[in-house]
Amino acid sequence: MMKMEEQEESVRGERGRVKREEVYGELKPYIYCIFSNFCFAGYNIISKVALDKGMSRYVLVVYGHAFGTLATALLAFMFERAVLGRTLLYAGLEKTTPAIASALGNLTPTMTFILALLCRMEKLEISRRGSQAKILGTVVAFGGAILMTLYRGIAVISLHTRSSHQHVTSSKLFLDRDSIKGSLMLGVAFLSLSAFYILQVI
Repeated sequence: MMKMEEQEESVRGERGRVKREEVYGELKPYIYCIFSNFCFAGYNIISKVALDKGMSRYVLVVYGHAFGTLATALLAFMFERAVLGRTLLYAGLEKTTPAIASALGNLTPTMTFILALLCRMEKLEISRRGSQAKILGTVVAFGGAILMTLYRGIAVISLHTRSSHQHVTSSKLFLDRDSIKGSLMLGVAFLSLSAFYILQVI
């Protein structure tokens, strides 16, 4: 009886371990995605601070690639090719804010989905809930990006000095030409990233 109980406990323990490994294997890609988005948000903030300090966007591109090469040598050599997109990203970030850059960065899945539809790599059936959810997500993502671009709230923390920039003390529509131009640059940069994903699949 004791041996049977020990065997049953051993079997249950093995099943529990296998189940935990399966759950971890399923969650691991999502954990990596969440972590990479946190890194991307911090990257935008650090880049914005460097640009506000007077660093050239082209110098920042060089530093970014140098650090990427040192940190991920072989992977950077194999997969990092978006030099023009990175330059546009810095040019747009220089004229906008990290929040706008992150909001427009969230359009990457949406733009990838649209490009996949145009390339006939994705099927869209309006009657299916999955397709309806994708359409709704696309509309919400674009609406949020436009709102982040055109609407400026109250400035809580500002990295600028009073002599060079005026603090925003009220919520209002923000139609500054540089901000719109920077947002368009960011949009092109993230569109090139979406096209890069499509090309990888092809």
